[in-house]
Amino acid sequence: MSSAVSTPKTDTVKLTINGLAVEVPHGTTILEAAKAREIEIPTLCYLKKLNPIGSCRVCSVEVEGTTGPVMSCNTPVVEGMGVTTDSDKIAKFRQDMIRFILVNHPLDCPVCERSGECSLQDRTFDFHVKEQTFFTTDHQKVKMVDWGVLRYDQNLCIMCERCVRICDEVQGVTALKIDGLGNDAKINTQDGEPLDCDFCGQCLSICPVGALNSGIVFNARSWELTKTESVCPHCAVGCSYHVDVKNNIIARISSNDDIGINTGNLCARGRFGFEAYQSNERLKTPLIRTGVDQVQTSWEVALAETVDKLKAIKETNGPDSVAVIASEKITNEDAYLLQKVMRAGLGVNRIETLSNMRNGALNAGLFDKFGASAPVTSYEEIEKAGCFVAFGCDMEKENPVIANMARMVMRDKGTNLYVANSRNVAFSPDPKARVRYEYGSEALLVSALISAKGKALKEAAKVSGVDEGAITALADAIKNDGAPLIFIGKEICDHPRSVDIVSALLNLANELGGSALLYREYSNSQGVNDMGLSSENFPGYLKVADKTAVSHFSDEWGVELDTFKAGSGDIFGDLAVGKIKGLLVVGVDPATHYPDGQFALDAMANADFVAVTESFVTETTRLANVVLPSAITVEKNGTFTNNEGRPQVVRQAVTPVGESRAEWEIFNDIGTRFGMKLSYDSASDITCEIAETVKGYEKLTMSKLAWGDDVVNYPAKRGKTSKLKFDASHLVLPDMKKYPYIALTGNTLFHLDSLSRASEALNNIEPQTFVEVSPEDAEREKIADGEEVLVESSAGSIKAVAHVTERSPGGVLFMSKCFENRPALSLMKRGEHVLTVRFKKVRSS
Repeated sequence: MSSAVSTPKTDTVKLTINGLAVEVPHGTTILEAAKAREIEIPTLCYLKKLNPIGSCRVCSVEVEGTTGPVMSCNTPVVEGMGVTTDSDKIAKFRQDMIRFILVNHPLDCPVCERSGECSLQDRTFDFHVKEQTFFTTDHQKVKMVDWGVLRYDQNLCIMCERCVRICDEVQGVTALKIDGLGNDAKINTQDGEPLDCDFCGQCLSICPVGALNSGIVFNARSWELTKTESVCPHCAVGCSYHVDVKNNIIARISSNDDIGINTGNLCARGRFGFEAYQSNERLKTPLIRTGVDQVQTSWEVALAETVDKLKAIKETNGPDSVAVIASEKITNEDAYLLQKVMRAGLGVNRIETLSNMRNGALNAGLFDKFGASAPVTSYEEIEKAGCFVAFGCDMEKENPVIANMARMVMRDKGTNLYVANSRNVAFSPDPKARVRYEYGSEALLVSALISAKGKALKEAAKVSGVDEGAITALADAIKNDGAPLIFIGKEICDHPRSVDIVSALLNLANELGGSALLYREYSNSQGVNDMGLSSENFPGYLKVADKTAVSHFSDEWGVELDTFKAGSGDIFGDLAVGKIKGLLVVGVDPATHYPDGQFALDAMANADFVAVTESFVTETTRLANVVLPSAITVEKNGTFTNNEGRPQVVRQAVTPVGESRAEWEIFNDIGTRFGMKLSYDSASDITCEIAETVKGYEKLTMSKLAWGDDVVNYPAKRGKTSKLKFDASHLVLPDMKKYPYIALTGNTLFHLDSLSRASEALNNIEPQTFVEVSPEDAEREKIADGEEVLVESSAGSIKAVAHVTERSPGGVLFMSKCFENRPALSLMKRGEHVLTVRFKKVRSS
């Protein structure tokens, strides 16, 4: 037997870089090892969130024992390696690489969009490339390709491949490819046709030169722009971006990989929807109704009318005769001050959002219902998850940036994705397993996933349309991976049995040591609930009927509050029968965003007085007695709290359009007129008060908020999870003889609300309501892709463009809901929970 002692293998590698000792984990590249010791190696094609490309060779270094330069971006370190990052030989090599790139690169810098922020410009300067020593035959310029919001200039392209790779690895669309070889190589679409993709602009954002551009050069140069870091208002993810401004006009939206939770990723709405911010459709002055007409008026008159009418109605008819319907897009500061002014100033507690009116248990009642299991989870769990389960969730369409986060973890860690949906939703790369269930069987299916045996399994297979073997295989796979992160999408949130389904999914997650994330809809859906925009709750989810909570806010606000009675939430019903006579609508249009919008309009029209704060003309502003023009996100300061419960700072980048004001300023003026002693000079004054008075927000300093460094410490989440009760029975569907199709509704990649619909760029991509139809249903109804159809229900009808797609199974349609001229939710009758429809081709007259 040998007496030699083996040396145990370690998890790290020791090497030297420029004579400095470095120790890094196995698999680390030379470039990453250098960064760990704060040694800078220049790059051009390298991007941290992509796998190494190695097309430019600018990052090359010397390695002892090799004969030539070695690319640092894709070469892993080895034990004892000696690296030199800067020498005369390497400097000459890098100069030559830049010269090669510049051989056919036109020096159009004075008219190039990237001039001043061009990586090729920077490297040419850094490497002191003062003359060209390489020459080629005359290179003919080619015409720029116009793809709408994007343009491609082959003449400027350096073939770094970043755009191709980010579209594949991060966005999962694979819309681009490289065509040709050598000097003839170019970026092209997969089929050579005009670009048809997610239009996220990722390729534009990471192009190191001006090859992919948006045409901003005609409006501003990079060095003329003032950049303001803020938070995107287009959904609940909470993406950080920069608002780039010249002369108080927004020129573009840009992003930075090193800032925010989104690592530079944005969707089409976030990157290209900025035209809406300063749209000509914006409301610019207060309006007041005189007879049948609305006329411009002063803020003084508009505020006096609003306060006098609301006070008079309350004094005559009692506190329940006045109500507030508020948006989920206003800031925490707006929301906090709104409820404070209404409760402490007017003595009114009927305050709701449309989501709370439709499904309070998943909104203001979330922590009451689910306690420590509540599906509010930090995005950091995406990195830690054992697997992903997308249940009733169209990840790529609902929240594409969260899909990007998951996709990168799948690439880097091999994390598996499992998909369960009533439609054939897509995800790239393909999930490890997917099941398509029958709508209405969700709770039963989850119950079977938990037990995967016996009666529950057999019943689930019978009702869901998923065979027993597939259910068992899916359950086993999730359990083997462990610690699932379950993404719960809008299909579940809008489901009549949503609470049961969510309870079942939380039990599944808890049993396997995982967690769940409920997809919110708007930029501050979580925050407005935290701030008490509910007739059930004060800020911090303290109960309005609880004497201790009343005492707490009486002390904090310096008034003697009454113990409020929680309202029914049915504000439209009470408006319709005259119980509510005065209404304040804050930044939302129920006609478009609430089922049976016509009933909502008629109910609001029945009120004695309606005041509306809004940024755009809507059906609701048209019926109002007073319209107060409100500032948009880029025009004010404050905070949003995103999906995961992370408060982030919203910063003002431009002055408000016309005479519009931030909502907190409007409510400050209203409160003062109610007789309150308010002393807020800025939104940050309210932020500080929130940190002092709202449970869960106590430790959020301005510094933490500025960097988005912490999530809210919700008291309900501090306890232990417990098993939740739920009804696993199958949903009984309505009689579908007359209306034989189930219609699901939702937002799209390009539209959410009036803000996105005011963007010309987004409207050019998606101009109208569409309905997704399965090929077999289209054939049955004799419908072709792209034809206009009439979709009818028991409540009415709207026209839409048919998209014939395998995404929809037979008998199930999907409709975009966010166009006010054709609102899909208007097809749902008040009190209905499942929308059933029929459709037919619109005959040309």
